[in-house]
Order: sequence, then structure tokens, then C-alpha cells
Amino acid sequence: MSHTRTFYTLQQPYQDEEYPVYGCPKWDKEFGRAGWADEVDMETIRCPVYPLHQRAGKRIGNLIVVLPSQKIGDFVWTWYSDCLITDRVLNLFREAGFTGFMVNPVAIKSKTESGRKLIKPPVLWELVVTGRGGDAHPDSGIRLIYTCPYCGLTEYSSFRNGIIVDEQAWDGSDFFTVTGYPKFILVTERVKDFIIKRGLTNCALIPSQQLVWKSLTRPEDVYP
Repeated sequence: MSHTRTFYTLQQPYQDEEYPVYGCPKWDKEFGRAGWADEVDMETIRCPVYPLHQRAGKRIGNLIVVLPSQKIGDFVWTWYSDCLITDRVLNLFREAGFTGFMVNPVAIKSKTESGRKLIKPPVLWELVVTGRGGDAHPDSGIRLIYTCPYCGLTEYSSFRNGIIVDEQAWDGSDFFTVTGYPKFILVTERVKDFIIKRGLTNCALIPSQQLVWKSLTRPEDVYP
């Protein structure tokens, strides 16, 4: 199995993990995670044939969040794995000329989760990845295992050897995702080096091919 480039997963740091490339486990407790405000709503998808296929669709409108405290890092993560960045980080990314992303404004509630009033709410942006990595390389073990012809539900198998990017399918963006795993933000070596050099806080970088499937249940166990 030979692949010429190394790509990285950009994610929330967790206090029970170690990050040999970049990331500080204590950031998880230090910064916490933001919650969605009650006003945030989602589309509902209902299958006309299979009731169990009912699920949330796209979010309606921009994100509204409740911060865990007044202290935030360069990155802010929500419990639903949304990636938020500060105004400073957005400007840095734009100056660096990174590709494959756009941003949406984020509204912030005036009080934290503990009920404390925010003296000066920060300016945050939701990082929306637009770059495309196409289907992952077959060596990942990721494959389409189920498609519902009635509501469009699709299920992909778990990764067995991390997420290995097929460079022939990748569009060359600095930020991108692969088919079936839209919540896993993949970045290039260029982005990785930039984040490390700048010492950006509250994020972790893991070589994508070293990702480990942590759930006890694998999709292929449900959709053989």
C-alpha cells in the first residue's frame, strides 16, 4: 500500500487521547464544546416506505450557539462536530490563500451555558468545507453498502485503515472531505504546517490514514 502524500484530519482534541503530530488533550477541558441554541432547527426527512429511515436533514439557517464559557480557543467545536473559527483565524486562512472552504456567520447567545453574561461576545464563523476528495481509496475499506431507493438514505462501511485519500479523485483543495464522511475535515500538509507554526489552539491534527474506528457498531453490521 503506497501513497505519495500525507493528509490530516482536523478535529476537536479529546482529553483521553495523545496527539503525536499536533494537539493538546487539556484543551478539551479548558475550552469545552459549544451547544446549539434552542432556536436552531433542522429539516426532517421522512421515508415513504421505511419509517426507521426518518432522520434530520440539513440545518435551517445559520448556526446559533451557546458557549461553554467566556474563554475560547482559536477553534470552537460544537457537540455536533461543527467547526467554528475566530475572526483572526479566518483572516489568517485567507491571507495564506487556503482553498476548499467558505464561512457562514455564527450568532452567539448573550449568556454562557452556566448563565454568565458574555461581556464581549467573540466573532465566530462556521467553517464549511467545500473541497472534495471523492471516494476514499479502496485501501481504506470504505465502500457504499446501502442506498434506499425511496428516500435516498445512503450508508457507507467503516474505515479499516483510516481514511486514505485517492489522489486521482481529490480536487486539490486544502480543506476537503471524502464521500460518506462529511464530518471528517481533511487538510493538506500545507494547512498542517501553518496551524503548527501559528500555534493555533483547541484543535488536533491526525494523519488521516491513522484514524481508528472507535464505535463498537460498524455500519456493515447493520447493513450487511
